[in-house]
Amino acid sequence: MDDIRRFIKKVAPKDSIKLYIKYYDTYNEYKYKYYNTNLIFKEIINNDEDDSNIELEINKEKYNNYNDIQLKLFELFEYKNIEYIDIYLQKKIEKSLYIIEDIYDDFYDDLNDKLISTRLIRKRDKPEIIIKFKFIVYNKTDIKLYYNFDVINDFDNIIKKIDEIII
Repeated sequence: MDDIRRFIKKVAPKDSIKLYIKYYDTYNEYKYKYYNTNLIFKEIINNDEDDSNIELEINKEKYNNYNDIQLKLFELFEYKNIEYIDIYLQKKIEKSLYIIEDIYDDFYDDLNDKLISTRLIRKRDKPEIIIKFKFIVYNKTDIKLYYNFDVINDFDNIIKKIDEIII
């Protein structure tokens, strides 16, 4: 939950959000009011495992998968970057015939101010079939996807291309 709280504090405009916290024996409740949207987090405390589970309720829909929660927050705060793409790829892969071979192959080029991220995805039943995505983030904001001989610009077009490739 600390990661989520730090993320919201980092990306939400200061005057747009309010936080209310309630502590109970078995869970903690964090209610955020972001403009007209209520975000209700329940951090369920499991004393036996020294671990906790998180549930997000937003617009009467509940999410308890951490990747789903991250994607909902990224969408709400329009946080469109390589982190979003990585989580999106992981969610897409969960429901497909593919596995992610390498998701953290990143290199930052200081001289040209660009991040180069390579993602290798392999088909489960045919390991010889490899999909290679190369993302280049220029000046921390402009993302391009290089796939085969195509160069895809614009974040929404990149997501569409991923959807076309990974079914």
